[in-house]
Amino acid sequence: MLRVATFDSNPPLRFVDPKNSQIVGIGVDYARALADNSA
Repeated sequence: MLRVATFDSNPPLRFVDPKNSQIVGIGVDYARALADNSA
């Protein structure tokens, strides 16, 4: 199991997308890549 915690107020690393209220950014992409490659 992989858990990731992050703040959403540090663009472009992490921020809330105003269109869909999802946390997005480079940090989120990196965490997803780690999760995908650890399976």
